[in-house]
Amino acid sequence: MSKGFYLLNNPFQKFGFEIDDRNQFVGSAKYETKEEIKLSTINFKNGKVILHETVNIFDEPLRKITINDSLFTAISYEKGKIVRKHIENIKLGGGQSNEIRIHYFENGNIELEQNNIDNTFKTFYENGKPKLYKNGKTQEKIEYDIEGKKTEHTYITNNKKCSEFLKNGIIQSKDCDILDKSLTYFYHYKNGKLDNYEILDRTIDQITKYDKNNKLIKTSEAGKAPTIYDNKTYR
Repeated sequence: MSKGFYLLNNPFQKFGFEIDDRNQFVGSAKYETKEEIKLSTINFKNGKVILHETVNIFDEPLRKITINDSLFTAISYEKGKIVRKHIENIKLGGGQSNEIRIHYFENGNIELEQNNIDNTFKTFYENGKPKLYKNGKTQEKIEYDIEGKKTEHTYITNNKKCSEFLKNGIIQSKDCDILDKSLTYFYHYKNGKLDNYEILDRTIDQITKYDKNNKLIKTSEAGKAPTIYDNKTYR
């Protein structure tokens, strides 16, 4: 095609665009679908699309796509409000393993974020406070109440998988399992401070209890211990 402006017009669509002397798209093109009455604006750089925006007859946004050297971003709208965002890292090759998906509440706050690049997953309450966080790489998991305060926190540290249980953001108890499941530590707190802790040794079926200063309080057979733990009972 020769350099210049072109207009393709038929009963279904209208497309106006410009070609440069290198036979590449340049500037800004306009594309209109006549049946659904949608208007798209497409911007080009070096013959490649860098922006594609679509609006309806009321000039409300429907979809917006931006492309640069490293990121492909697509945003979807409903009733003029953002509902989804999809981001792909082009430099990493694109595809599901290199994408981020974000969904939104009607009020514009983020509802969830699935980040396959970092292997993280987040959900939020409609008020914008965090609800859930998961990290697939580290196996960390955090749950929150509607005020954004932690209620449970699970993580791996020093060859132990630990779960902290909190109320109003204050720790109440903590369980830690040695990864081979031979030992479990139960920590009990008062007013957010350690009060005592117990160790269950499954290799000898024994529980030992210590105060906060590591002083031995008592030793019991696990089968006769009276303490009831979260989802685990040893009597």
